[in-house]
Amino acid sequence: MFVVNGFFDLGSCNLLPRITRELPTVLPFISPAATGAVTVFQVEAVLYGLLIVVFLIVEPRGVFRPRPPG
Repeated sequence: MFVVNGFFDLGSCNLLPRITRELPTVLPFISPAATGAVTVFQVEAVLYGLLIVVFLIVEPRGVFRPRPPG
């Protein structure tokens, strides 16, 4: 369980900002500046929100609650 939390922390805190900074070079409809198009900040906010929703679906009882045996 702690290994999964470590990967979640690595992905959300370190890799996600680096990936979203590189998105404008790969996807032309994402703008690095606020020009009226979809910005990097908006994409990053949506991805963080999706990570939270996925985490809540996968682990609905919380991180530190013990699992029942079996």
